[in-house]
Formats: sequence, C-alpha cells, structure tokens
Amino acid sequence: MQQVTLFKKSLLFLIPFILFLALTYNVKEAKLASIRTVDPEYIHLISSVNLASGQYRLLSIESPATSLYIYGAMVVKITHWLTGNNANLMDDFLLNPEKYILSFRISLIFATLLSLLCLGFLSINTPAI
Repeated sequence: MQQVTLFKKSLLFLIPFILFLALTYNVKEAKLASIRTVDPEYIHLISSVNLASGQYRLLSIESPATSLYIYGAMVVKITHWLTGNNANLMDDFLLNPEKYILSFRISLIFATLLSLLCLGFLSINTPAI
C-alpha cells in the first residue's frame, strides 16, 4: 500500500482554498448579478422563491434544475429567516433580489468547497484497486 505524502495531504486543502479565493473574488468584484452574467439567475431564483412560499409554479422549465430550485428554496427561506425581515417573502424578494442571489451564490460556493473536500478525503482514504 502506498503511503500518502504530506504534499498530497496539503494539496487536499490547497486546491479548495485557491478555489475559495477565486470564487469570493468573483463575487466581490461582480456586485450585481444582472450585470455579471447572462445566466438566468433571476428566473431560477423566482422559481425557488415560489417553492419557498408554497407555490409550486416553476417559471423556468428549459433546464432540469429541479434540485437547484429546491436547494434555492431552502437558501431563500434561511436567508429570509436570518435577516429578520417582517415583510412577506415575495415582497422582500422583489425589494432586495440581489441579497437573495448573493446568499445563493455564497451557499453554492460553500457547497462546492465542502464536496471537493469530501471527495479529497475519500480519494486519500480509499485504497487503490
């Protein structure tokens, strides 16, 4: 069985850290999502807000993003709960859509980094076939 060197173990943390720096720099520099990309983030987020508020109408059906809508609905609910806003969820979303997009983007960054770290731990601890 091959020994895992310290260099390989350090790469396990170095690669996600570099990815974290690049993605947070991208979020910091591109302040408004409407200017940053052509991806329909607003349409995906509106479908997530509809799910979070109990309406099951999806406004975007061109891609198989149902799991992303469910994840977005959870992020929208948590963001609305943490901000402590007394307004209705849909009203708060329409007044501050960038707040919800920013929280959605940050949560996706952390989900990506967590999955990358888990994959690295699994690959180091799994014996070669």
